[in-house]
Amino acid sequence: MKKVYLLAAVITIFLMFSCTDNTTETNNENEAPWIPTNPLPINGSTDINISPALSWSCSDPEGDSLSYDVYFGIVPAPGIEELVSVHQSEKSYNPDTLQFETTYYWKIVADDGELNSTSEVWSFSTEAEGISDNLITVQGGSFQMGDTHGSGDADELPVHAVTLSSFRIGKYEVTHQEVIDVYNWALDNNHIYYENFDVLNSTGDPEVLLDLNDSDCAIEFIYNALVFSGSVYAASPEYPCIEITWFGAAAYCNFLSIIQNFDPCYNFVDWSCNQAANGYRIPTEAEWEFAARGGVAEPDYIYSGSDICSDVAWFTGNSTSNTHIAGLRQANGLGIFDMSGNVWEWCNDWYSATYYDISPVDNPAGPETGTGRVMRGGSFSSDDFYCRVSFRGSNTPFSSNENRGFRICRTHN
Repeated sequence: MKKVYLLAAVITIFLMFSCTDNTTETNNENEAPWIPTNPLPINGSTDINISPALSWSCSDPEGDSLSYDVYFGIVPAPGIEELVSVHQSEKSYNPDTLQFETTYYWKIVADDGELNSTSEVWSFSTEAEGISDNLITVQGGSFQMGDTHGSGDADELPVHAVTLSSFRIGKYEVTHQEVIDVYNWALDNNHIYYENFDVLNSTGDPEVLLDLNDSDCAIEFIYNALVFSGSVYAASPEYPCIEITWFGAAAYCNFLSIIQNFDPCYNFVDWSCNQAANGYRIPTEAEWEFAARGGVAEPDYIYSGSDICSDVAWFTGNSTSNTHIAGLRQANGLGIFDMSGNVWEWCNDWYSATYYDISPVDNPAGPETGTGRVMRGGSFSSDDFYCRVSFRGSNTPFSSNENRGFRICRTHN
């Protein structure tokens, strides 16, 4: 009997140590990273601009640091020939300029140093040539709008949830040359006229579009045409257009829409905007902030693409009191330039200091009436405080200034 008890005790001790060892091995076993998900552009998207920013989501069960291999190309099953980036730490990739009307395929391999996980193959198709010129597609999504850093003004509060449909927005601020080309077409087609150093619209309610009488204006009217003459704030036609009113920005959008056979958005009688039209328009305040933040893929930066103002903006700290050619500072995560600094940018909305208290969640478009239109982004003459993505400025729609311009937008139809 003693031998039986002794044998049972030995077996019990053996099993205890076996279980302990197995448990230890299980707890120490490394797990593969989670499979990469949430691609941007969204899988199967069409009409994507030819300068997209790719991004994805991924993490590791144990919190291990991950590196990523990016496979990208026109082959439906990307292989070693499509490996374009190896062991990068960022969850984003900016390919070279793509071809129009082409389907691209891509996948991500996440690696923790021992094990890896591979995403499914994602795809998107690029837009047709001529559909948009230097427009960036911003995939729709949700974000927290307002002063998320707790360092702003009262009108930036409360921070509130906003959900937007997809849209397209200018990669750069509109230049003098672009305004001159479109406005000269409008002159030739009797959409605008010149009177007493001002340019006004011919139909609907006439408003001043360009203030040529200001010495800061870099455009002149000579021999029945608008020409670039330069000013202390704009050394070449490729500098962002200044001294343009909100009405002038809206009119530019309508004329460009007509030129490219799109439906105009603005009614020149009451200057209302039909955002369902497929033409160009000025972005809403919510669209502007979402794009400045980099859409759903961007970290919560203070400025458009960085927490350091000088990385992304021309402002009082580096501008030498002048505007600058677009695209010389760092772009944000969507590849958009100068949404902080350089020139203030008109938004479509009427301004209200308390609008955030009543703003709808889905596609807010601002108050129905007001006295001032929203301006965003700060300028070359602004301190860094005004270049924050959440700062809200405003001015009357008929005003213009040497530090004020705009960029265009289109609803993603």
